[in-house]
Amino acid sequence: MFEANRNVESLVQHALFKRLSVKRINGGFTLLELLYTVIIIGILATIALPNLLGQIGKARQTEGETAIGTFFKAQQGFHLETGGFETNINSYNQLLSSNALGITVDFQHYTSGSVSSSPDETTIALGSAAVSNAKRIRLLEGELEYDNGIFISVICQSRQIGGPAPSADPSTPSGIPSCGADGEPIN
Repeated sequence: MFEANRNVESLVQHALFKRLSVKRINGGFTLLELLYTVIIIGILATIALPNLLGQIGKARQTEGETAIGTFFKAQQGFHLETGGFETNINSYNQLLSSNALGITVDFQHYTSGSVSSSPDETTIALGSAAVSNAKRIRLLEGELEYDNGIFISVICQSRQIGGPAPSADPSTPSGIPSCGADGEPIN
């Protein structure tokens, strides 16, 4: 009898081990393993998402900086050819279509702005507070001046997203470009 119990126990153990080994080979993940995986992915997403959003905002802002730089280069070329800046571009919309400078700028993330020019000075401002918060971009303003044969320029950004607009001034008495109390230079 003792021998029969031992054989039955042996058969049960053998069947159990066989079943467990088959289950591990053919089975899926346990609920606990899936839970750990979801928690780890959630933690990684929490760490990475703010960094990703910041990079997207920087890329959008670079679009505006590039547009201002393009406008300034075109104005410098125009000034060298004619002796003064193009003064017929006096609105944001004129940058979106053909104009006397031969440039068009297609803004994807800056939806408003202003342009003003005189023979010796040109200013461009981009953005609006409502857009900057939603798109995580800073307001931009750039000014280009021609003084005694030298082009002087500064591009300023607001100190914070959704903050007040900067006030660009490339020629200050100290000779250092200024962006006012609400801005900081980016070039």
